[in-house]
Amino acid sequence: MFSKVVSAEALGDAELVLTELVVNSVAASRIDAKVFVIVRQVIGGLLIEVADTCESPPRCREASSLDEQGRGLHLVEQLCQSWGWHPEAQGKTVWALCPGAVRPKDE
Repeated sequence: MFSKVVSAEALGDAELVLTELVVNSVAASRIDAKVFVIVRQVIGGLLIEVADTCESPPRCREASSLDEQGRGLHLVEQLCQSWGWHPEAQGKTVWALCPGAVRPKDE
C-alpha cells in the first residue's frame, strides 16, 4: 500500500509542538475568541498551523529557572525544522514544520 503514516516518535514531538502553539494562542487571545488548528502531512513531516485573533507576533522569551512559562517557543524551535507566523485579516497564524520519518502504512 502506498499510504504513508508518521512514526510514533515524530508524532509525539508534533503533539508537544501542537500543544505549545495552542496554549500560546489561547493565552494571547480574548476569552471569547476562537482558535483554529490545521495539521497536514507533508513530504518529510507534519505542518501544524494555529490561527487566532491576536495580532501580536509570537516571541521567544528568556525564562529563569524559577519561571513556569516562557519555554514553549524554545521547544518548538528545537523540535521543528522551521517555524514562523504570518498576519491574517483578523489576527495571525503561527506554523511549525515538524520533521517525521514517514514509513509505509503496512510496516
